Amino acid sequence: MKSLIYISEACQPFSYHELMELADKASAENTNHLITGFLCFKNNTFIQYLEGESIELGDLFTKISQDTRHKIINMIYVDDDGPRRFPKWHMRYVDSATEFNHSIEPFIFNLMKLMKVASVDGKEWHDMIWRGIELLARGGEKAKV
Repeated sequence: MKSLIYISEACQPFSYHELMELADKASAENTNHLITGFLCFKNNTFIQYLEGESIELGDLFTKISQDTRHKIINMIYVDDDGPRRFPKWHMRYVDSATEFNHSIEPFIFNLMKLMKVASVDGKEWHDMIWRGIELLARGGEKAKV
């Protein structure tokens, strides 16, 4: 199992309805390619976590990076042979209304925002981000999907 997480800035405004449509379309497409993950959007910033097989994940990220509605700021790719963290989420939209999200989402957003400006050791960033992802995965399994 491979995984990646990226942060991007929106190049246009997005309504809640547009974000839901984006997540629904991604979920349908990801189901066909056995890709799972989540999408967050706050303060004009996207964070997306994706997991799947290497080729499918690479193809999807190429498509995502060419989407002119946003600009990729930072990305971490992990060559991980571990289990899926979000096996039931083909594309879950995570926002502040999500019950388990209140403590996890700010942690991830603040950490990823720092990645835009700070120069911190790559392993340190990697470890901090994946701790946040693991927390979200554990909380997400308890949440209503």
